[in-house]
Amino acid sequence: MIAKLYQANNNKICCKFECPSTIIEVPVPIFDCIRVLGIILDNAIEASIESQDRELSLAIYRDDKQIEISISNSCREILLSIDTLMKKGITTKKGHQGLGLSSIEEINKKNPNMFVNYQNDPYQFTTQVILLF
Repeated sequence: MIAKLYQANNNKICCKFECPSTIIEVPVPIFDCIRVLGIILDNAIEASIESQDRELSLAIYRDDKQIEISISNSCREILLSIDTLMKKGITTKKGHQGLGLSSIEEINKKNPNMFVNYQNDPYQFTTQVILLF
């Protein structure tokens, strides 16, 4: 995650990071967690670069029952619905294959204690990942 935030900073994106608790373990396979967060952060960085505000926020909270990860980023206005964006082959980026969000959905389906929620406001995209213990 630090490398992704460093990449965002190098692209002149204003980054905010909050993680008040130490996260020692996650309740899903670590590879799945890293893959999901990598895709979300890559998408957030790419969208922020194309936006006017160039902002990215990453917050990670933990309690006894769950880990909540929230990633918000500024973006150009997205005219496609969330359901459409999650389909394999659909992308808002030139030269991309549209595999990111569909890959997240595949990982999400095989992990019953992982929940992924997307929210798209006109110029901000937020992804929330909940990992239940």
